[in-house]
Amino acid sequence: MLFRSMVTERMWARHLSPARFGEPAEAARRIFAGISGEIPICLSHLGLERDRALAEACPELPLILGGHSHTPLDQPLRVGDTVITQNAPYGATLTRVTLVLDGTNVRVADVRLVEMKLKAG
Repeated sequence: MLFRSMVTERMWARHLSPARFGEPAEAARRIFAGISGEIPICLSHLGLERDRALAEACPELPLILGGHSHTPLDQPLRVGDTVITQNAPYGATLTRVTLVLDGTNVRVADVRLVEMKLKAG
């Protein structure tokens, strides 16, 4: 599997990544063109609306693990065959995704938000 993050020049997270991307769908297509035999999964900090636009523009993406908009999705959003997930803000939840792999084909079998509980002490 190939995990790539989508960080744009306007984002604070640009300080954490040496990679710079312009328009997300254009960058994703450029990345996908250079890979074969990998399953592309996007780790995004674009926000839910831009994740939705990315899924529409790049139907070959089976999964977008999104953030930024602080829009927790109890049920994943599906755009065509792409599944989009979002966590609650500030680490309150994480997303557990079960994938079924068959060669270079992937199917998202299950997506669950898991509440994180901090231990005192």
